[in-house]
Amino acid sequence: MGTAELTLHLTDKTHQQQARSPTLILCAKDDSIIPHFHSETLFNHLVRDAKRITVGGAGITEQDYPGWGRISRLSRAAKNGGDVVWWEGLAGGHNNLGWAEGTIDLIQDIAAL
Repeated sequence: MGTAELTLHLTDKTHQQQARSPTLILCAKDDSIIPHFHSETLFNHLVRDAKRITVGGAGITEQDYPGWGRISRLSRAAKNGGDVVWWEGLAGGHNNLGWAEGTIDLIQDIAAL
């Protein structure tokens, strides 16, 4: 997938509005390939869309973990796609997030395993 295709998928509002599954966004603040603001923008778009389609709004919780990062969770009803979880890791670069301590727990949680 080329950069233009990736940009289209992440920024196209039609695709974001059609996202109807639990979503896990992982990013590291020290990622030298994908800037941190891409993940932030994607999460914010999903939050905005959830608030638009959810009666009573959508709940967001945030939890800081010193030395590890921050988890932001958008709680959506299952009929609206389930939760969106965004982990902003303090470190991990581009390639070391998938096996970082705690990441497997987040995957397990969002996939309801």
